[in-house]
Amino acid sequence: MRRSGHRAAVHFLLTAGLFAYGTPAPAQLWQWKTFTSTREVRQIAADEGGLWVATSGGLNRVTATGEISTYTNTEGLSSNDIRAVEVDDAGNVWLGLSSGLIDVLDPATGQVHTISDYQGMEIYDFAEKGDSMYVALSLGVSLYRIDRNEVKETYKNLGAALPVEVPVRSLSVRRDTLWACTDFGLAYADLHLPNLQAPESWRNVTSADGLPDDRTRQILWINGQPFVATEKGVGTLSGGRWHTFAFSEAYIVGLTAWQGKLVVALGYRVEVFDGTGWQAVGQDVSQCSFVTADRQDRLWIGRRQDGLAVFDEASQRWRDVQANCPSGNVITDLAIDENGVLWCTSRDGGVFSYDGQTWTVYDARSGYMPINTILAVAVDRANRKWFGTQGRGAVVFAETDTGLVVVRHSEADGTLAGSDTPSYVIITDVAVDPDGNVWLLNRFASNGNAVAFMTPDGKWGYFSLVDGLKTTAVTTIAFGPAGRKWLGTDQDGVQVIDDAGTLFSKEDDDLSQGLTTTDGLRSNRVRAIAPDENGVVWIGTDKGLNFWYAGDVGERWGLISEDIYTIGVDPQNNKWIGTGSGITLLDPDGYPVRHFTSQNSHLVSDHVQAFAFDAATGDVYIGTSHGLSRLSTPYTAPKENLSEVLVYPNPYVLTATGPKLTITNLARQSHVRILTEDGRLVRNFLPGEVPGGRVFWDGRNDRGKLVASGIYLVLVTTETGESAIRKVAVVR
Repeated sequence: MRRSGHRAAVHFLLTAGLFAYGTPAPAQLWQWKTFTSTREVRQIAADEGGLWVATSGGLNRVTATGEISTYTNTEGLSSNDIRAVEVDDAGNVWLGLSSGLIDVLDPATGQVHTISDYQGMEIYDFAEKGDSMYVALSLGVSLYRIDRNEVKETYKNLGAALPVEVPVRSLSVRRDTLWACTDFGLAYADLHLPNLQAPESWRNVTSADGLPDDRTRQILWINGQPFVATEKGVGTLSGGRWHTFAFSEAYIVGLTAWQGKLVVALGYRVEVFDGTGWQAVGQDVSQCSFVTADRQDRLWIGRRQDGLAVFDEASQRWRDVQANCPSGNVITDLAIDENGVLWCTSRDGGVFSYDGQTWTVYDARSGYMPINTILAVAVDRANRKWFGTQGRGAVVFAETDTGLVVVRHSEADGTLAGSDTPSYVIITDVAVDPDGNVWLLNRFASNGNAVAFMTPDGKWGYFSLVDGLKTTAVTTIAFGPAGRKWLGTDQDGVQVIDDAGTLFSKEDDDLSQGLTTTDGLRSNRVRAIAPDENGVVWIGTDKGLNFWYAGDVGERWGLISEDIYTIGVDPQNNKWIGTGSGITLLDPDGYPVRHFTSQNSHLVSDHVQAFAFDAATGDVYIGTSHGLSRLSTPYTAPKENLSEVLVYPNPYVLTATGPKLTITNLARQSHVRILTEDGRLVRNFLPGEVPGGRVFWDGRNDRGKLVASGIYLVLVTTETGESAIRKVAVVR
């Protein structure tokens, strides 16, 4: 009787026409993706297919036709901070990481083999000779046998003229001689000698022998003649003697051979020796760090902030070749606007946005920002983006039919105040309250107006030391129960502003409330405050996590670290605690359920500084000191009703390891059942098993067996009696 009644309900819903179709991309839960800036170029290696570019944000592959792809930790690298790159005779790419690890990438398979023998050392360069890979280290040169996958020996004493364990800046193998550049001169040795660990096996060349300077950086051969880059010019060997070669300007960053000629890269320009003198190549460049010619004899430079550029012989100018990436890696804040676009602020790259496909940069060079050190971002009700800068006040982006309008607020227009230097206006946080007012924390405001706000109709107001603020050293602002404003400070704990709902009336304001260590705070240095949906206010300090509820202060233990930098609350009321050592995820009741670090996940860095939550997709964006991570989660925002329930992919091709069926746009506390077409229960997801606005079915019944091909029904109900049903075809 119960089953036949259930069938009747199912058929009633079917005849009511409650179907949904559509095939978005299948969601992959708990999948990571890294986004980093690859604009800081360290080294470049060329092969027949193009260039391999070592950067502080990962490895770029630039093909001969100009396509750029990026390898990061989510593509298998041990780290994104790469110092050296080389391609061996088998086509494998050797990467020297800042940690001292070496990653060897097989481009054909995408597999990465990690060598840990040099962990903790600095790796500066590689040079290959047959089955031997020579590694330039902070303490000499090491021989790694490629055929045996082992370190054979390390050479720490490179001759009588050099100190023991001298850092080797670069390596080169010329015929059967190994050359090493150091800060104390050149060292070279015949590879046929039986014991290169003996200092007498090495010969040295220094300034006493005719080099322009002992600080050698690179050696290059053109038509059998050596050229050495030093910090005081180029040295060469001619007539059996070393001397300065025609060019004596200091701070040479690299040499290369191009069209049979010697090319020298300086910090801000590139020059070529045409046989009689030096000529500039193209226009001046910014912060050049490396120069090379590819296998097609095109000339390339790497830069410290602006990525790659290639020389266009037709126009005689350098042309930027940029990866689609952020412009900075030190992320300070994140926000998602009403169009689903992610906005990022950074200490080293200005502002950049991501629409799911393309990164767009708004920095000082482009003219959008007055400075590249940006501390905070918030999106107001009009979808305007507000940015707080380190020293230049606030900047507002408003998107109009005629383009982007940029408005700046600083001491110049009287809205904000500088610190001891009047024009140096620091905005540490920007936030929008439930009424649509925009709040800015004006740190060290010389007039005492450390808390400023602007109403939706454009009126400005302030809270000042005169009004009862404890300090102008304000760090963060959040909006708690009863409309109160919670302020974090550097040394005075938490201060609460109660304006009694009248922003511009001072008579009824109460600024006497707050919390310090005497009230139970772990520290008076407050970095983050986040109220959750239960009325609990979470407070992150440099010594631990507190929470406040209905007047009581508590502590939360079990975090991965007590050094807290940020707190985020996702659409399902989970609390994300970002620390200097990773992330702790608290469930809706505030108890730890997961920890994420760079060791147990693909989190790009353990120093976490910001969160942003995409309520529609469940994606969590995580800003760190070394780039941005995106993690897919089930924590989407629940819908108010079941009218938009969607099931995809449809048909669902079932495999044991393939993607799961997504059932999304659920309401809060949804109960999901998978039924056969005649109403027999196959899988039952109770409300507690639906962590967000969606749930995933792996094609198995309640006994763990894969179901047969056929038509299945997805029945969704809520505690309020609402229901919806969708059909899906399952194919095995």
